[in-house]
Amino acid sequence: MSKLWILGAAFLLLLAAFPLISFGTTGGNDTLWWAGLALLTVGALIPPVARYAIPDEEEEVSDKPKDSDETSSAADPPQARVHEQLALSHEQRAEAHLERARAHDELARAEEERARAEAERGGIGGFADDATEDRESDASNPKQNEDRP
Repeated sequence: MSKLWILGAAFLLLLAAFPLISFGTTGGNDTLWWAGLALLTVGALIPPVARYAIPDEEEEVSDKPKDSDETSSAADPPQARVHEQLALSHEQRAEAHLERARAHDELARAEEERARAEAERGGIGGFADDATEDRESDASNPKQNEDRP
């Protein structure tokens, strides 16, 4: 019998136990209630017993010792493979985070350079140049200056 079949049988015992307990309680039939309780107990005890008493299908007993230098994903237990995948995905996330941080830094440097270049030109977007020209034209036209208070 495979471990999966045994765990499936335990699940079916648990499913059968609850209606028996319910019918035994509501109908006043003590025999059904005790039968349901017995199924519930057996169904609840099978998974822990199966975990420790029945070896996994992937673990095969061999006569030769396993070399510590030799690592293969087929010989590793499933938990080890999951941990390796999680570590790999963690490394990939960290690399992606660093890449986004570098891109952000590059954008910030480009923005600083653009702001510095605008400051050297005399203002933001060339508006300062237009204001300077307006002041120069006002100074050259005395009639416009007389109208202003």
